[in-house]
Amino acid sequence: MHNAYTNPIVYHDQLWYGFVTLQQSHDRVSSVDYWLTQYNAIPPRPILEDEANYEDIIPWYGGGTIT
Repeated sequence: MHNAYTNPIVYHDQLWYGFVTLQQSHDRVSSVDYWLTQYNAIPPRPILEDEANYEDIIPWYGGGTIT
């Protein structure tokens, strides 16, 4: 089950779904609305970003090079 876009909302009301983990990815930046949708969902769940877009990271799959 990949958490990229729809899974957090699809399963949000399930008892076993205790917290939300989002994968923003290393080269994508979603709008604030993406995060607010998760934040405002009922019932409330803690949210964890588990694939952060760290400073100065250049993904190899995006054709970037590390210098």
